[in-house]
Amino acid sequence: MHCADPAMTQNFFQFEDSLYHQIRGTSMGSTFAPSLACLYMYQFEKLFILPSSNPFFDNIKLWRRYIDDILIIWQGPLQTVDLFTNWINTLDPFLRFTAHVSRTQVPFLDLRIQIVDGKLVTDTYNKITDRNSLLLYESHHPKALRDNLPFSQFLRLRRNCSTVESFEAQARELKDKLQHRHYPTRIINPAYKRARNNHREALLASTTRDDQTRLTCVSTYTPMSNTVKKLINKRGTNDPGRRAKTKRCFVLISMRSETANKRTLETY
Repeated sequence: MHCADPAMTQNFFQFEDSLYHQIRGTSMGSTFAPSLACLYMYQFEKLFILPSSNPFFDNIKLWRRYIDDILIIWQGPLQTVDLFTNWINTLDPFLRFTAHVSRTQVPFLDLRIQIVDGKLVTDTYNKITDRNSLLLYESHHPKALRDNLPFSQFLRLRRNCSTVESFEAQARELKDKLQHRHYPTRIINPAYKRARNNHREALLASTTRDDQTRLTCVSTYTPMSNTVKKLINKRGTNDPGRRAKTKRCFVLISMRSETANKRTLETY
């Protein structure tokens, strides 16, 4: 816990001409913030929400949380939701909850969840204040990243939209956004078709990680890092001229190369 003290007590920021010292909590965007929020909210749930002594325990039919965003399915009059919101805001002086309540649809993370004909349907939720902040195609990011960005965005829509019709509608909007950020049609159209051809059930299916032990090559960054990575990967997987002993080694151990990040206070 001593390592966490600087992240929670030594946050400074400047606004206009004034320098401020944040005396409580951690700064937004820091590496430590999500872990702290999860730990704090877990303890809060354990003390107040999950016990049957919770006066609204029977009203809560579903409670799902991602960091500090919560989705609740509520059984009871709408007035009881207001009572619950008021009650939950009296439990911890450092937490403040706001509620978006509806009988038909609610936003949760990047999803809009709706009830249509007695069934739950979803699509991608965009805030009214959202701007088109997609990476410009002329950016000096790696070309592979820029070329693959449209596919990843279309695939997100394919995963979020429970109907093909909603996917098609939001895909048209995404195409316009990509064009406004100067992405060429030769990249947009194949990315759209590739994402559309994915089955949503497969995208939502849970996957298991390969538990095979890997030998990792870690080094500090140099201008030759990418060359070293390619050499290691080649010797480990594809080089037909390697010795039999080396071949056996790399058959048993898949090899990957990583570049070690230099540690800073933000790392903690």
